Parts: sequence; C-alpha cells; structure tokens
Amino acid sequence: MKEISNKDYLNDVMKNVKRNSIIILIVTIVVLYFILKDNFRQTLDILIGANQWLILLTFVMYGVYLFLETYIFHLIAREYKKDYPFIKSFSINMVNKFFSGITPLATGGEPMQVYELKQDGIRMTDGTNIVIQNFMLYQLGLVFFGLIAIIFNYSFHLFNNVEFLKLLVLVGFGIHLVMVLLLLLVSFNKRFSAGVVKFGIKVLSKFKLLRDTDKTKEKIEKSCEKFYNGAQHIRENKREFFIKLIIRIISFLFYYSIPFFITLAIGEKTDLTLWIS
Repeated sequence: MKEISNKDYLNDVMKNVKRNSIIILIVTIVVLYFILKDNFRQTLDILIGANQWLILLTFVMYGVYLFLETYIFHLIAREYKKDYPFIKSFSINMVNKFFSGITPLATGGEPMQVYELKQDGIRMTDGTNIVIQNFMLYQLGLVFFGLIAIIFNYSFHLFNNVEFLKLLVLVGFGIHLVMVLLLLLVSFNKRFSAGVVKFGIKVLSKFKLLRDTDKTKEKIEKSCEKFYNGAQHIRENKREFFIKLIIRIISFLFYYSIPFFITLAIGEKTDLTLWIS
C-alpha cells in the first residue's frame, strides 16, 4: 500500500478519477461488444430464461458478502473510534472498491480509505492502522480459503484430467502465499523488514532504477513502520483478530459460491460443483 501523507499523490489520484473512469467504461463497452456481437440474441434468451429466484439468490449472497466485509472494517474502526457509524464503514468500503478499480494496479483504494477516515475525525496514524489490519485480514482470509479449496480439490481429484490447471493453481497460490508470508514477516519483525529494505534498495541502486536512494529508503521504512504498528495492535488483540478472520473466510465462502448458482440459474448442464465453482 502507498503512503497517503504525500499530497501530490492524492491530488494525482483525484485528477485521474474522471479519466480512468471513462477509460474503464470504454473498455467495458468494447469487450461487451466483441463478446455479444455474434450471440447477442442467444445470450439475451439465456438471461430471460434464467431462474429468477436463483439470480435473486446471487444478489442476496453478494449483499451478504458486502455486509460481512463492511462489518469487519467496522469492528476495526470502532477500536479507534467507539461511535463510528456502520454506514460510514460501508461508504469507505465502497471507496476502496471504486478507487482500486480506477487506479493502476489498484493502488488508490487503501490511501483513499485513510483519507476518508481522516475526514471522519480519525487520526491518520490510526486510520493507517485500520486499513492495514483490514488488508492483512483480506490477505490471510484469501490464503486460508485458497488452501482449503486446494485440499478439497486434490482430495476429490477434481482437476484429475487437467494437469496444466493443477500446476497453474499451485503456482498462483504459491506466489500469493509467499507474498503473504513476506507481509507478515515485515509486519511482525523489524529486523527482517530492515534487511528487506536494505537489500531491495541495494539491488535497485545497482541497476540504476532509483533516482533518490535516501528518499526512497526513508519512504519504504515509514511504510514498514506502519505495518509494524498495525501488527502490534493485532498481537495485543489476538482473539478479536481471529474472530474477524473467521468472518472474512465466511464472506469469501459467499462470494466464491456465486458463479455456481449463476450456472444453475441459466440451466447449464455441466460437472461443475460448489467446490470448484
């Protein structure tokens, strides 16, 4: 996550909102055109003939996912401001989704959350800790859910006839797992994070990829310090963090089940099961 104390960065994000929104709209229209141009009538017939109750169920499931996601954020925010309203937590959750969607590499979501929290009277340091804890929960929940899914899939040999897919899933999960472990090490071990920063700066400097080594090092060290402070809060509230993690995993269960019910709704007869949807 990028640091939001830099006003220039925030201004750049705001200036690019309109432009990026227009680009996303144009790309979406173009993609939909090429997807539907040859089978528009057939696609329309499938949508009209879909089971409306199952379609409604998918909307309900997504609503539950959003509620649980917001509830997690709300629980964290209330640890820093007891009277923080739920509707504000929902608004900030939507801010994250919007700005992550319109900024390159989804870099604008978390900084804008910190900014909005500050507008609501929460100190920037506390706001950063709230966002970092929420980010950690998301990553841990994703890895845990992915691990359970892989165990089930391999136990029942669901990818038995698609060796490449099995390999692709393992590689993707492995990369994500390594990134989460690095995040945890940076968050909970100051010596490790300092070593990572030093090594990273050295490598980038060697290849002349840094203009201002000292400034970059200071910026990264500040980010690592924020992760460490957020981790300290987690260490002091382990039980509460574990409860939030369980809620996060349940939210993913609702979210990743949606494709299965959409498939049922359109009457597609396949071997798809809830475990591999």
